Amino acid sequence: MTIPGFTAESSVRGAYGVFPAQVSYGTCSDECGHECTRTCKNSWNKPQCWQKCRDRCITNCLCVPWCTTETYCDDFGTTVAVESCMDCEGNETKSQPVRVKPTCD
Repeated sequence: MTIPGFTAESSVRGAYGVFPAQVSYGTCSDECGHECTRTCKNSWNKPQCWQKCRDRCITNCLCVPWCTTETYCDDFGTTVAVESCMDCEGNETKSQPVRVKPTCD
């Protein structure tokens, strides 16, 4: 298995989302080792390049993004929900509030 789009140290970020959820550490370690060996073959400091690349790759490979839904009562007396999600790079996104009930309980 080759990681599509994984072509340089800085593209480890681009590998996010390529891995299927719930992959094993062994699978990530093998894939990242192969990809980082290829990525770092022309680096002037191969061991440092490889370790940095592999650490980032494994973190992204094993990461499972998560989302939570928060509900609250708005100024108009309706119950609204907002979904907050965090990706594997620490970026948080929030949805626009959506009315889920015409009243607040």
